[in-house]
Amino acid sequence: MTLRNSSVSPGRRDSESPIALVADDEPTQVTRTPKKRNRELSRARILDAAEVAFANRGFDGARLRDIAQTAGIHHALVHHYYDDKVGLFRAVLARALSQVSTTGIDVLDRGRGYDEVVSGVVGVCFDFFAKHRRLVSVLEAAYRDETSTSYELAHEAVGSFTAPLLLAIRRRIEQGQQRGTVRSDIDAGVLLTLAYGAVAFRFRIGRAAGTLGLADHDVDLSAERAATIAFVRSALAAPAT
Repeated sequence: MTLRNSSVSPGRRDSESPIALVADDEPTQVTRTPKKRNRELSRARILDAAEVAFANRGFDGARLRDIAQTAGIHHALVHHYYDDKVGLFRAVLARALSQVSTTGIDVLDRGRGYDEVVSGVVGVCFDFFAKHRRLVSVLEAAYRDETSTSYELAHEAVGSFTAPLLLAIRRRIEQGQQRGTVRSDIDAGVLLTLAYGAVAFRFRIGRAAGTLGLADHDVDLSAERAATIAFVRSALAAPAT
């Protein structure tokens, strides 16, 4: 047993004494916050705040200092992680689009049978729109001006992440048409467009849905997710013979 000592202040209680009894085979434990985890949390907070700022103010109106303040971090960290506003905008798009693309393609690769593939892909896309409603606004705003920096960045991100997924889905639709599991009376590209609209439209119409006599904006998303999957699955299926 080893005694570790230092001077004891007068009147100090025994429980506060710096004299510690530490067994030789029991090393002192020091609790440290993992730096990697802190970096990941900081990055996530920055990207969350940036997604809101770009959705509300557009690329040109968003300010890095405001984003840093919302994220609760020093603005120097934004520059450290993302260099500038272009880098931050690109990272916001890449985070969401790369995830949905990777997950969607994985579902296509692993799925067995018509029902499993359609249900999986529609579910992935529905979850993306439900989670990243603001990001869709960011993309739509960016595509309004083909001369803007945000347009170039959005076009780049969609081409890198979204296009491969949509092309893979279209190929699966064409393969289904050849096998007779997917209806062939409508072009594969049109079917993909209609299915995409069935998933995405409710998130773009927002609170105006009730006014237009559509599904309530605040409807239970889990029930609507299941209904959307069932609808697309039925709409794409080849007629029974």
